[in-house]
Amino acid sequence: MTIESETPKRKIPRWLLFLARLVVAAVVLYLVLRLVSINKIARALQTASVPYIIAGSLLLIVNIASRVMKWRYMLRIVKDESTWWESFTSVMLGITLGSFTPGQLGELGGRSMRVSHSKSSHVVGLTLVDRTQVFLVLAMTGAFSYGFFLTDSTFLAVIAGSVCIALCLYLYFRLDLVKRVADRINLKILRHHWIDGIIESFTFIGREHFLSTLLYSLGFFFIITCQMYFFVNAFVPVSVWHVFLGFSAMMFFKSILNISISDIGIREASTVYFFSLLGVPEAAALSASVVMFAVNIIIPSLFGILFLPQLRRTSHTKLEATSDKIAPP
Repeated sequence: MTIESETPKRKIPRWLLFLARLVVAAVVLYLVLRLVSINKIARALQTASVPYIIAGSLLLIVNIASRVMKWRYMLRIVKDESTWWESFTSVMLGITLGSFTPGQLGELGGRSMRVSHSKSSHVVGLTLVDRTQVFLVLAMTGAFSYGFFLTDSTFLAVIAGSVCIALCLYLYFRLDLVKRVADRINLKILRHHWIDGIIESFTFIGREHFLSTLLYSLGFFFIITCQMYFFVNAFVPVSVWHVFLGFSAMMFFKSILNISISDIGIREASTVYFFSLLGVPEAAALSASVVMFAVNIIIPSLFGILFLPQLRRTSHTKLEATSDKIAPP
């Protein structure tokens, strides 16, 4: 009888993954700046329409408000009451930690840090559900726009886009399948109480909640599309339809090619590429992307830092210690 010893797999250090993403961001951004010179970007920014920039920036308030409203709605599914302040600080801290972590994974823990009187695993699970729902909306709009980029036939583009939208909607309304699939997969890690709590969160969103969360997700996409419309038109006149096509294609592309820190480089390169197919100058597209990043990522992230010293994990520790006594809603 022979005993074969298995060599344990060595995990890649997190700092190495972070460094790799940072290198990817730097390289892609460098290539984009080689394509569009800094001088062209500087001239575009100097001649930008200030009213359009202000209009797009003010929509940040509506942007954050829509995310807070949806998050408060979702939190009330796993806890009796959630204040507006708790939901607001949870979203802002999630944006801050997500902006500077690979794959925006920091948002999962960042949101839970500001939510009290609930299991951390459930809050992390709800954050994952929220991100999944947003991704499916991006997939619907992105796949629809790709149809118009890949074919000259409007009929074929609409048919292909409609099929993709129908598939995404089916997945959107059947996120509970995640729990069923996990139950059938015999993996030890899935039996861990913390992982099981996250997976369990996919069953909390009942059918009566899906329509509301879908409307919130669509509303969020509509708001950021309006922001992009103002920012692009601050540099060059572009129709609403063309902004929708270029922006939705870019958003879906960067969401599936998540290989850099905070999508830096990938976002700029894809914006230049898709908008150039629509006749938008590279400098205008890149400038709009930079302004969009500054308004929607940098400003909220800096504001969210204010809530870092206020973190209190005592309630989470107590609740996790007694998690077996808490029944799911």
